[in-house]
Amino acid sequence: MLANWIGEVVGLMHRYGISNKGIADHLGVTPGYVSMVLNGHREPAGAEKKFRKAIAELSMQQIGCAKNTNEAKDGNQMAKEYGLTDEQVEQEIERLTQSPLVALARREQRVRYRRRQYLYQLRDLEKKGRALEKAGITMDVLNGLTELEDYDDPC
Repeated sequence: MLANWIGEVVGLMHRYGISNKGIADHLGVTPGYVSMVLNGHREPAGAEKKFRKAIAELSMQQIGCAKNTNEAKDGNQMAKEYGLTDEQVEQEIERLTQSPLVALARREQRVRYRRRQYLYQLRDLEKKGRALEKAGITMDVLNGLTELEDYDDPC
């Protein structure tokens, strides 16, 4: 069973349009490894903290914030620069959340993310297939094993 944090992390990745490759590049690991962690096949110590930190940093980069907090503008500085009041900020957020263009872009991000996820899964399966083939396991061998599915285990 997957840890609860994994679902939350995947949801945040979807929300911010962060791919497995983006997380992998940020953490210095392969996209396949990220996929294994997010699918529950690996449970490295400290993974939740590392993944959440990576998502926070990547999402900050996406919205234009600098990595170095000394360079980052806070909300008050941005409000002064753009001349927006708190009410105008809230109105703009509301307008953008209702925008069909934002909905379209979000949908495209989700589709792109799912396609990439599917690609990584297929690559992982291909790698497993190579290992099986190297071990001498063929489709004929596996098809012969399916006959055992009806076998009643005496234990």
